[in-house]
Amino acid sequence: MISKIKIGLKLDDFQIEFWLYSLIERLLREEYIILEFIHIEGKKIENSKSENTLLDNYLKWDQSFYQNNKNAFELKNLKELTNPLKIPVIQNFIKTVSKSINILLDFTRQGINKKDFNISTNGTWSLRFGSYNLEKKDLEFFWEVYYKKTTSDSMLISYSAKNPKGKIIYKSKSNTKTLSFYENRNNTYFKTSTFILRRLKQIHLLNYDVLDNIEIVSQGVNEEIPKIALPNNKQMIVFHLKLFFRELKQLFRNQFYDQEWEILIKNEKSINNILARKGRWYADPFPISKDNIMYLFFEDYIKNEHKGCISYVELKNNTASKPIEILKEKFHLSYPHIFKYENKYYMIPETMGDNSIRLYESAEFPKKWKFKKKLIDKVQAVDTTVFVHDNKVWLFTNIAKDGASDWEELYLFYSENLFGKWVSHPLNPIISDVTRSRPAGNIFINEEGKIIRPSQDCSKCYGYAINLNLISKITTTEYEEKVLEKILPNSFGNYFGTHTINIDKDFYFYDVKKWKRKNNYNIIKFLKNIIGIYHHKPIRMFLASKFK
Repeated sequence: MISKIKIGLKLDDFQIEFWLYSLIERLLREEYIILEFIHIEGKKIENSKSENTLLDNYLKWDQSFYQNNKNAFELKNLKELTNPLKIPVIQNFIKTVSKSINILLDFTRQGINKKDFNISTNGTWSLRFGSYNLEKKDLEFFWEVYYKKTTSDSMLISYSAKNPKGKIIYKSKSNTKTLSFYENRNNTYFKTSTFILRRLKQIHLLNYDVLDNIEIVSQGVNEEIPKIALPNNKQMIVFHLKLFFRELKQLFRNQFYDQEWEILIKNEKSINNILARKGRWYADPFPISKDNIMYLFFEDYIKNEHKGCISYVELKNNTASKPIEILKEKFHLSYPHIFKYENKYYMIPETMGDNSIRLYESAEFPKKWKFKKKLIDKVQAVDTTVFVHDNKVWLFTNIAKDGASDWEELYLFYSENLFGKWVSHPLNPIISDVTRSRPAGNIFINEEGKIIRPSQDCSKCYGYAINLNLISKITTTEYEEKVLEKILPNSFGNYFGTHTINIDKDFYFYDVKKWKRKNNYNIIKFLKNIIGIYHHKPIRMFLASKFK
């Protein structure tokens, strides 16, 4: 354990954006972090001057239309935090004692200065936003939205004399919000701001060796990306058309179709589906065999209540019995992860609506279940999956926090037993990648004795595809996995999503997502909604400025 980590900050000005202000505020609250000094480059952040271009008008309208309560780019004065603490402000690094800090955090826009390598013992850290090298730095993630990229990537890079071109020490993939540049950039900045604190905490708990042991550091930084100019008015007209037709497509589907899930049962000889009762659909299949009877538990979604409950059927000769509802709460239930522990059956369904991870015990299998306890409280967690290994119970769950949705980041906890105290893994979140984080079924041992963790790929949409990941290392200080196989929805037929896989004996259980035509669609409402699509407004503003 490293008891104290000395850092320095390099900024353009004391006027900084809110995401950075929040990050520094959190750094100052940590007892193991000592902020030794702040270096100001003296270059203020200035708001872009309007030139009545379509880009300027779009940026204004986009922010006003999609802004939520927290604007990552609102300017704040850092002196409000630092003046009461009397943190030294230095103007010249030459006067700074060589190697006086452990890490220099560079948030300036000028790029890394190699002369700064003499200041710190463990390099200069800098954040990189997006996959494009932009002339205008406040347009990060614009082209991801323009080209409808499935992910928006961000990373933390460490520079030093040993690695002057930098090495990646943290990388994340977020789902691109393809209808709004502001929403996409705002959420991703808040999420990316957590990378520094996460790595510093891991150094504090595990020493600096953690940076050499994590898998991502083997990746170098691609410096060959050419600079991309600002979008011109012609490109912005194309962009508005792209946005218009994206929203039109979404409106059309929402007005005339519903998304529904169904369960598939597959073996070597056949593939069958379980037909849902009227007004419902089924997802998240979890099979359990007991006394030569196979029971299938699943999410039973009730359309007119807009929430799910847990039901089960008995399976005999590829046919299902009448569904029996066994667990219903005031909040939504899904993903009935059922397992046997110390000769008793337990269930951990998704209970994010209760802001907790809840454990239920079978009182009379399979029909009666009773609430046992909250394993973890005050958490926005989904698809919790436990796995017993090396005399510990490991709990995998996706958590929505710090700007990340519940699709994006996987957290790991461990305990000596199912009812004990849960310890957060020091590498949490162990995966920050929308293409492979969220659990998709029971963790199992394959025929080769390898640990396989199913996960969801939510890059194109929620529950787009399934990954089968090999867990190669799982200890109280380490975690590593890699994708072995991807299961696509079209491999089952005309479907556009699949997000659960479970296995029992020779049977494979999946769920698949499809579009189902509505019977009560409203064409007039659809046409009114088309008129309401707002992308004509920035164009009108631009034309008005030209013909004044």
